[in-house]
Parts: sequence; structure tokens; C-alpha cells
Amino acid sequence: MWRERQEARDVSMKAQSMMELESALKRVAEDFRRGLRERLEVLERNEEALVFGELTEEGIREVQQHSHRIRGLAAMVGYPKLSALGEKVEQEFSDAMKSGSSRERLVEVLSALVDEIQDTLEASP
Repeated sequence: MWRERQEARDVSMKAQSMMELESALKRVAEDFRRGLRERLEVLERNEEALVFGELTEEGIREVQQHSHRIRGLAAMVGYPKLSALGEKVEQEFSDAMKSGSSRERLVEVLSALVDEIQDTLEASP
């Protein structure tokens, strides 16, 4: 009888732990999406400036910083495509600072990241 009670307690504790974990993961995902919306605004603003040839060095740094954060956070919460695009944008803009990548290439990779962020936000609850 004691063993059955202990097993029931163990099952109950595991169920409680699972519920707490699911709740924590849900909060992490919500925080990620909220941050992603904010990053999207910054990236869209800089994408527009890039298209019109008005992107400043500060704008380039913003794109690099936000794409770096997207890369890491997206990988952590299970968005590998978004993470890969964040890495690509970060690298292309880093290369642009060093060697002057073409504006068309930068527009292409930044637009791909912006599109993927929009798709991710639309698909999220």
C-alpha cells in the first residue's frame, strides 16, 4: 500500500513539473514573439533606408545586432530557419562593412529575414 501511495505521489509530482515546464516554455515563446515584433519594426525601417540608399552606419549596426539576437533566440526556441536567416544577415552586413557587399545582396538577405519574421508572427498564436 505504501509503495502505491509513493508511486501516485511521484506521478503527481512529475505531472506538476511538466505543467510548470509547459507554462515556462509558453512564457518564453510569448516573450520571443513580443521581442520579434519589436525587432521587425527596426529591421523594416532599416530595410526601407537600404532600398533608398539611405542606410547609415548606425543602421547597419542595428541590423547586425538585431539579426544576431534573432539568430540566437530563434535557435533556442525552435525556429531554425529564422535562426539561419539571422546568421546570414549578420554575416552579410559584417562583410559589407569590410568589403562593401552590393546593396542588392543586402536588400535580398534582409528582405528574406523580414519576410520570415512576418510569416513566423502570422503563424504564431
